[in-house]
Amino acid sequence: MKQFAIIFIILIPTLISGQPRLKEITEYYPKTKTIKKHYFVIKPKNVVCHSTYEIYRPNGQIEERGYFEYGVKTSYIKFDTKGQVLKELRDSILTTNEYFANGELKSTQKTKNGELFGIWENYDLNECGKTYLISSTEYQENQVISSTESVNNMFLGIFSVNTLVTEDATGNIDTTYVSNSCDLIYPSEARRNQIEGTLFIKINLTADCDLTYEFINELGYGIEDQFIDKLELARKNLQANHDCQDIEVTIPIQFKLQ
Repeated sequence: MKQFAIIFIILIPTLISGQPRLKEITEYYPKTKTIKKHYFVIKPKNVVCHSTYEIYRPNGQIEERGYFEYGVKTSYIKFDTKGQVLKELRDSILTTNEYFANGELKSTQKTKNGELFGIWENYDLNECGKTYLISSTEYQENQVISSTESVNNMFLGIFSVNTLVTEDATGNIDTTYVSNSCDLIYPSEARRNQIEGTLFIKINLTADCDLTYEFINELGYGIEDQFIDKLELARKNLQANHDCQDIEVTIPIQFKLQ
C-alpha cells in the first residue's frame, strides 16, 4: 500500500497539467549580447521544441514569433525590417505579403495545406503614393470562386475612378467604382471637426448629354462643394462637345484623417 501511494502522488502533477515539463532557453548574439532566440524545450532531453518562441535581429527587432507543438511549428509570423507582416501561418493557412518601397501593400496571397485559398490581391500605386486594387481572385481548394479586374480611368474628366469588374464561377458579373483621385480637398472645417466617412455620388448621364447628380449621403462641412463645381463644369463641357452615352454610376469617395 505504501508503494502504491507514493506512485500515485508522483503521477498527480502530470495528470492534472497534461503538459510536458519545459526548459526555457535564451540565446544571445556574441558581439551585441542582444537576444537572438527565446524558446522552450521538453525536459529531460532538451531537444524537442514546445510552446512559444521568438527570433530577433541583431538590432533587437523581432524577426519571427510563433508556436511549436511537440517539435512541429504550428503557427508563426515573420516580419520585415519595418515591422510589417511578410508571412503568417495560422490554422494551417499561410499568408504571404509583399510591399512597395514606401511600405504600402503590393500583394497578399494565401494557401491552406498547400492549396490556393482565400482572397489573393494585387495593388498598384497612384500618383499620391497610395495603393489601389488592380486585381483580386478568391480561391477555395485550388478552384477560382470569383475574380476581379480593375481599370483606372478618368470619369467625366474630373474623377480618377477605379472600375472593378467581378465575375463569379457561374459567370455573373458585377461592376463597382472606387475613387482614386489625388486632388481631393479636405476642407479645413471638416478637419477641425474631425469629419470622416465615405461620400456617395450618384451620377446619371444620358445620350443627349443631360447630366444629373445626387449626393446620397452628405458629410457636410464643405466636403460636397468641390464636387458641385466640378460636376457643373463637366455638364457644360459635355453639352458643348455632344459626346455622351447612357451611364448611371455611384462613386464612393473616402475621406479619412491621416
